[in-house]
Amino acid sequence: MSSHLFYGSYGTGKTTLAARFIELGYTVHIIDTDKKALRMHNLQPLFSKGLSVETINEPLCTNLEKRVKSFTTPTAGKPAGLLKVVDIINREANEPSADVVVLDSMTRLADHMKRYILHMSGKVKFEFDEWAAWLQIWEDLIDTFVSIPCTHQILIGHERAVQDDVTGKVEYRVAIEGQFSDRVGTYLEEIYYCFVETGRDTAKFMIQTKPDKKKAARTCYELPTVIEVDEYLRRLKSLRRKEGGEISEKS
Repeated sequence: MSSHLFYGSYGTGKTTLAARFIELGYTVHIIDTDKKALRMHNLQPLFSKGLSVETINEPLCTNLEKRVKSFTTPTAGKPAGLLKVVDIINREANEPSADVVVLDSMTRLADHMKRYILHMSGKVKFEFDEWAAWLQIWEDLIDTFVSIPCTHQILIGHERAVQDDVTGKVEYRVAIEGQFSDRVGTYLEEIYYCFVETGRDTAKFMIQTKPDKKKAARTCYELPTVIEVDEYLRRLKSLRRKEGGEISEKS
């Protein structure tokens, strides 16, 4: 059992990489806060091979017109997106739906969490108590997620550039505000930075498995620092066979 974080910019193949764990003989269940997985054309062939998606359709606000017209007052309706995700994670912790459980994405979940905390505090912006609640909820939620008794847990997040005010050094981190952006890696064994190498008419989806001066990454496997996604999956499939794991013929 291992926990993973895939992070990077939009369109770098994070969701697809998680779904392609089916090629290793696993079933995969995606908790989709981004509301896109069911519509992704390249995932359609995988639904008959063990991919399932649970979409979080709850809106960030319950009344958009009222929210726009009264943005200086707390939202009246309780945002339900965070509570839906919490219910699903608790359910998965008791009885996993698949061999691989994916939370896609932490970035969108952060939006739901922020709305929920503001609603419960009756405020329109974060202050000290709200940031404390933010950190605690993230810690409890991710701790429970990585404890799901499945083969792999996968978190997906987008990146944000952070510049040091003194040195001017730029680092890329998971796009979550507050202290948890620095702590999320402590919960996970595998951390991969996803990116695309583009040529004149080609695009190669790549992952970085070891850190450099700008990006955090790590792996417990014997992998090169940078590896193409297809080769990464080929190596994991070979490792799974050596360990006696069954690879389904339909994969």
